[in-house]
Parts: sequence; structure tokens; C-alpha cells
Amino acid sequence: LILLALTLTLTAEAAGQGLPEPSNGPRFVKARRLMDMAGEQDTESLRRSIWKQFKESQARTVSKEDAALLRDNMDVASLRTALTHIWARDFVEEDLDTAISFFVSEPGKSYLRAAEGFPGPYWKPLLGGQVPDDPAFAKTLRLVYAAGAFDRCRSALERKAAEAGTTADPAAVRNAVARHYLKTIDDRTRNTALSFFESAAGRQFERTVQSQAREGPGLFRLWLTDWVPDTA
Repeated sequence: LILLALTLTLTAEAAGQGLPEPSNGPRFVKARRLMDMAGEQDTESLRRSIWKQFKESQARTVSKEDAALLRDNMDVASLRTALTHIWARDFVEEDLDTAISFFVSEPGKSYLRAAEGFPGPYWKPLLGGQVPDDPAFAKTLRLVYAAGAFDRCRSALERKAAEAGTTADPAAVRNAVARHYLKTIDDRTRNTALSFFESAAGRQFERTVQSQAREGPGLFRLWLTDWVPDTA
């Protein structure tokens, strides 16, 4: 079968378990809205992420026609439900409301656009130069750490550097991320984003992103055990 190449080795813990069902509870509904607004595993981004992994690892083993069939019939609803439960579990409803209010605001949208644009095609100048003695740069560094942007951007920037035959030490990456945000968001956005990410709701948002990173691979394996035979 064309999907045998996708089969993963399951742990004993994964065997026999199933993914959780959707919920109509207010925290689940708000968690789903927050995930969609923040770009954290909405349906299309989740499908693109899985499909990217498939193309990188197994695309040569199937025909273009079969690959297109797989892509167009990839149902990620149950996996997204399982991820939503992580967000609903970790948040109190008041912090969900605060986070939604931030991401629906213009500063929140500006922050997300800046995050999605990193590292961009002109990343090399971001790695060079002196660290400016500038209060705005210092504030942006605080934002980078509070929002977890350093950790999330590091792998992308290191990959770019490796492809170009250069290296990027942690300090250079940290400063590059700060330079990017300093360049791409205005002072109002910077102040509002910093206020959010240093609040209880912002800290919980970052902890939940980390929880998703830890638990997501196991949920993906459970989803895959159902999706492979169903699609085959």
C-alpha cells in the first residue's frame, strides 16, 4: 500500500489509546478560537505542516497522483481536537479571554505578521552588527524572551545559516530575532505585545505552546494509526 511508508513505530503507551472527542464547553471553544487566531495548528497550517514532513521523507516513494490524493483527503480534525484539549486544559477562562483580546487587536495582528515573516529573505544582515545601546532594542529583547520567540526562531535561522555555509551562535541568533522585531513592529505594538506576554495570560500562552510541542508528537502518532488504514 502506498501509505506503508508513513507507518511509524508506536510505543507501548500509544497502543490501544484513542484521541479525545470534541467538546462544547466554553474553554474548549475559546481555546479553539485562540489557536486559530494565533496560527497555532489551525486546520490549514496543521495540514501543511504534516504534508511538508511527508514530502521531505516519503514523496519519492509514491506517484504524483497518489500524493495529490493523500494531500486532498488528509483529515486532521481529530488531531486538531486533541491539540485543542491541551489548550483548554492549561488555560483558565479569564486568561483565554485576555489572550484572544490581544490577538484580535491591531498590535496583536502586527505581532503575528512579524512572527510569520521571520527570518525572511534578507536574514543575513540580521546576524551582523553591534548590539545597539538603545532602549527600544532592550525592550525588544525582553519581548523576544517573554514571547518565546528566540527558541521558535532559532531553528529556522540556524537552518538558513547552515544552507549558506555559515554558523550562527546563540547570542547572534538572539540579537537577530530582536533586530527583526525592532524593524518590523512599531513602538505601540512592541509595548502592547510586551505587556501581554509578561502578563499571567501571556506566560500561560507560552507554557501551552511548549506543552503542545512536548505532547504533539505522541498525539500525531495516535492520529496516524487511524489515518493510515482509513486512507489506504
